[in-house]
Amino acid sequence: MGSIVDKYVEDIRRWIKEDITVKRMLEKAREDKNKLYQGGKTVFYDRVKKIREEMEAAEDAVVRFETLPGEQLQVDWGEATIDYDNGKTRKEYFFAARMTYSRYTYVELREDMKLETLINCLLHTFEDLGGVPLSVTFDNMKTVVTGRDEKGYPDWNDTFFKFATELGFHPIACEPNQPNQKGSVENLVRYVKTTSLPEGVFRTETI
Repeated sequence: MGSIVDKYVEDIRRWIKEDITVKRMLEKAREDKNKLYQGGKTVFYDRVKKIREEMEAAEDAVVRFETLPGEQLQVDWGEATIDYDNGKTRKEYFFAARMTYSRYTYVELREDMKLETLINCLLHTFEDLGGVPLSVTFDNMKTVVTGRDEKGYPDWNDTFFKFATELGFHPIACEPNQPNQKGSVENLVRYVKTTSLPEGVFRTETI
């Protein structure tokens, strides 16, 4: 027996690629005069989640087979607009990390993307993971890479490189214009940005 969401599968796949939030997907389905969606929110959200996982699994397959357990952690930053219980919305940053073999994930909301914050998030990740991976892959964020030399090799931020050396992991910077080199964590960033955070209303607290 088919699902009430079946007729939107191709639309959902396209919307996922366009980074449309799950809330907006549901709105578009309910606005579609040709195939008006009249089902519940939970059924629709669950199907979107399943389709997203299937798409991510297909994209991650090649990367997972090329790495070994504990070999590579991919790291990235994301931004999302958060709804708070006081009626206000605010743009927040979030740190995201994913092991390419096991697909272990770690996400943490932060107020900025400074080097000190990045190091703090990496330490939290290693603590939660229970160890330090052999390598950590980044894009060319300024807190990690200050530029490239004449041969195209990364010039590492001195403080960051000292941290990596002391912790014992090998930093890897993606080649410019080659985002697929950390596609696994980019899938995670996209998921958090378009699905996990937009679905909730968060409580404001003073610590």
